[in-house]
Amino acid sequence: MVEVACPKCGTKVPEGGKFCLSCGVPIGGKAANPPPAPAPVQPMRQMGGLLDTLFSKTFITLGALLGILLAWVGGIIFIFSTDLTGFRVAMVINSLGFAGMGIFLIGGGIANNKMDKFVRLGMILGGTFLIGVSLVVSLSSLLTALGQAAQFSF
Repeated sequence: MVEVACPKCGTKVPEGGKFCLSCGVPIGGKAANPPPAPAPVQPMRQMGGLLDTLFSKTFITLGALLGILLAWVGGIIFIFSTDLTGFRVAMVINSLGFAGMGIFLIGGGIANNKMDKFVRLGMILGGTFLIGVSLVVSLSSLLTALGQAAQFSF
């Protein structure tokens, strides 16, 4: 068995070898096709397709519609509430709606590689905005409740 030295790194390659086992350089006079590069590993795809299913276009749409419905119901309750408890319930439901929409948009923008990158970026930015709105609504209702509690204590 005759071994050939690799022209790049000097590693001995067995006779008939087309590539250096160390550096992958083609061996011999002919320009051989390099071995195909392994597909990049996508960590989110290793979870058995759960994220693919959860953040598919259908579930993103359903999650966003459910969030819109919750925000709408919270708004209706807020309009017709006559006491502080109704106001608080409305703010909680409203916040859950905005947060739900935001989570589905952000998750879909990160996990769904089948969409255009600018659409995904818009989903992430929109979801971040909606979660921010949810936090503002929650904080404003908390501050209102604290202000009213302080008003009653004096």
